[in-house]
Amino acid sequence: MSLFARLVIASLVALLTLPAQAEVISLLSSESIEELESVRLAIRHVGTRQSETLDLAMLNRDFHVMGSNTSSQYQYINGRAESWVDYQITLQPKRTGKLTIPPIKVGNERTKAMQLEVRKLTESARAKIAGLIFYEQEFSTDEVYVCLLYTSDAADEEDSVD
Repeated sequence: MSLFARLVIASLVALLTLPAQAEVISLLSSESIEELESVRLAIRHVGTRQSETLDLAMLNRDFHVMGSNTSSQYQYINGRAESWVDYQITLQPKRTGKLTIPPIKVGNERTKAMQLEVRKLTESARAKIAGLIFYEQEFSTDEVYVCLLYTSDAADEEDSVD
């Protein structure tokens, strides 16, 4: 084998065995939704096995944070180790229009800022939703009824009397 071929192979092996640099990848389940829908923000922190609690306070201005899940993965295949942590965050917008999801700090990295278009519901959709209400309740303080319920377990009383 030539000296050049050995140098190329040695360089490739050296590159493949270097520890992976931390990288943050983020994406939205949709870039455009209607106002009553929710969207899932997925964040993958590559090159780490340690999950952390993300500071999501900056999202509270435009979104309700409906929930979040975290999972971590590690695999070692043919001498190559890979690890990552996935964060899934469900968001419901508080208003319509073009909203910005600001960068979120993950470890020493940050996600990219993302845009979400939130459309108003059409009038026909609003009418359908209004038609889904199937009961109404009315309460009155004019008359008050009090119900007293007394129960006795006769079997217990018979067992204790001998």
